[in-house]
Amino acid sequence: MQEYANKDNRIKIIDLKENGGLGNARNVALPMVTSNYVMFLDSDDWLELNACEFAYKQIAENNNDFSIFSLYEFFEKNNIKKQNNEKIKPFLDISNKKQFNADDINSFFLGNCECWYKIYNTEFLIKNKIYFTRGAYEDQTFNCMIYNLANSISVLNIPLYNYRIRSGSITTQVSTFDDYINAKLKAFDYIIKLQDSVRKSKLLKYWIIAIINYTWFYFKKFIHKNKNYENGFYKKIRELFIFLNDKYSIKELNKEIDYKNFILIIENKNYLIYKLKKIFFISLLSMRTTENHQILHVFGIRFKLSLKKIKIPYFIKNYFSIKNENNYKIVTILGLKVKIRRKFKKIVFTNFRGKGYGDSPKYIAEKIIEQNLPFDLVWLLDKHLAPKDIPSSIKVKRYSKRNTIKYLSNADIWISNCRMTSLIPFGLKKKDGQLYIQTWHGSLGFKKIENDIKNNDCYTEYLKTAEIDSKMIDYLLSPSKFDTECLKKCFYYDGTILEFGYPRNDLFFYSDDKKNNIIKKVRKYYKIPTDTKIVLYVPTFRDSKELDVYKINSNDLIKKLSDKYGSKWVLLTRLHPNLIEKKEELSQLLKDSINVTYYPDLQELLLASDILITDYSSVIWDFCLQDKPAFVFATDIEAYTKERDFYIPLFEMPFLISQTQEELFKNIINCNTNEYTTKIKEYIKRYKGHFDDGNASERVVEIIKEFINADIKKGKER
Repeated sequence: MQEYANKDNRIKIIDLKENGGLGNARNVALPMVTSNYVMFLDSDDWLELNACEFAYKQIAENNNDFSIFSLYEFFEKNNIKKQNNEKIKPFLDISNKKQFNADDINSFFLGNCECWYKIYNTEFLIKNKIYFTRGAYEDQTFNCMIYNLANSISVLNIPLYNYRIRSGSITTQVSTFDDYINAKLKAFDYIIKLQDSVRKSKLLKYWIIAIINYTWFYFKKFIHKNKNYENGFYKKIRELFIFLNDKYSIKELNKEIDYKNFILIIENKNYLIYKLKKIFFISLLSMRTTENHQILHVFGIRFKLSLKKIKIPYFIKNYFSIKNENNYKIVTILGLKVKIRRKFKKIVFTNFRGKGYGDSPKYIAEKIIEQNLPFDLVWLLDKHLAPKDIPSSIKVKRYSKRNTIKYLSNADIWISNCRMTSLIPFGLKKKDGQLYIQTWHGSLGFKKIENDIKNNDCYTEYLKTAEIDSKMIDYLLSPSKFDTECLKKCFYYDGTILEFGYPRNDLFFYSDDKKNNIIKKVRKYYKIPTDTKIVLYVPTFRDSKELDVYKINSNDLIKKLSDKYGSKWVLLTRLHPNLIEKKEELSQLLKDSINVTYYPDLQELLLASDILITDYSSVIWDFCLQDKPAFVFATDIEAYTKERDFYIPLFEMPFLISQTQEELFKNIINCNTNEYTTKIKEYIKRYKGHFDDGNASERVVEIIKEFINADIKKGKER
């Protein structure tokens, strides 16, 4: 160290008289830092040669409190180096945001608590008295502090840090498990003492989730290293979980933790009992059926029974039996009954790549639940978008490229309203025996899509993966004859098109009582009085990223509607998923309106609205199934025609089309509602030929049942 300090006077050596650990060393050094920014480097790791330059540019140009970057893992044993993006993945998965603050945190962020793949504003650390605790895992409290206090965070998706993984490091030693839990609890104490009740509540929730999930993860990781620690570790975890269960409503967090496993640990005092229940019975008492045989596993003994000859040994027939009872297999051995949860066919749902619980996949899932069918339902979703009313029988899992590929690979059925194009480059492939139902998210007639978009170079790469996706699709839904013909041509698809209508439109055919309950729910959610009418503005995106085209004068619009219909009005605005990253800029253009972009189900908003305004969004065809007036407001028709073009010339459609706000207000004032909606209805019937009748979801579920039944007949696992 002295040799290097002699060569470069920027190097300062601090001689600590005793070893107080990493945390103490960092606390001593921080007040001596004279630079604007600071990074931490552990003693067995190293930086890439350009790390400081890139890290500095990232934090300085964005004026962040701290910035995060990617890293390499170096496996010393095998001399292998590979990039690890898992630490920054939670940040990259949130709507492609470039800047974050403390309000964006969740349990994934808090779980990634190491300080060394970040660069910090020195003033931010010193001013807020952010410090490290002494002892192992000293980053835990530090991590809670920075997330609680930071107003600006950014992410750099470039690996700058080399993290050495070796057999003797702290994180691979079983003996440090107590230290790990104690560090979590020290951070817990910091959160409890916070004064800001709103921030405290959020941090507390996600830190509890992090404690439960990450503690159990480390326990399972260590258990294979030293069997002598099994009961001691288990006892420690059990005491921690009992403490948390007594103080907090853990059950309310069960969408983000394995609550059944959590309770199982609390109820079992001995790890071996837990292991017996969790592993032994489930693993060693099982039955599966192949094409010609019944395979039984009884206490490690494998019996292969011929189905054709039906020669079942006498003792098996009389003393061993397996039968299905609701969601369980009942295994009887010499009079002893064991209840094992059955493995069901897994259906995985995605909606706009994790952007909410809605569209046709939602209505298919809820029809399956309504019919009480024995399927394992999984919904892949950005966790911060999970609605409170999502059915408990649907398992919510985090949408990310890696996670989504994992769940789709293990599913029997895929149901999606969006292409799988973003996953295909990362290795997604449909296996033999899997079923892929593509519900699609738009009705055609307005903007051209897919292969019908000419002269647009930005779609070249997309179309390559779209063609691969089409080859995987088994069934593609269509809402009309018109859509069927268009989809055949533009979708690279020569498979089966199901002319069922769209499941998402079933709600327009619900009973009046059921529809009124949904309308009341929407109004209550946004605190809209019953005497106030709703106009919904739903613009689509532009490939050009132009924003001025969305501008609308909310106050003038409300005044014109009040003049026309003589009642109070409110404007709701919903952005296309491709526009969410521009929400801050758009909020300035659309001020004085209520932003309903994050409401999970667009169809419920359509049902609750009295009038729709859009530009080129196909949502207008869904809305018009209700016989309500819809207006087209588009200021860039000529440019959009060159950019995308239309399946039907815009001015040949039955809608009142406005190219200026003045024209829009005039069309609203002069509109004869009854004549207008009748004209639209006749056009849809004549030219579009809609199949929507309220039964689309049921038709799709019948297809699913046929697929499952055919699969069982083939002798695959029940």
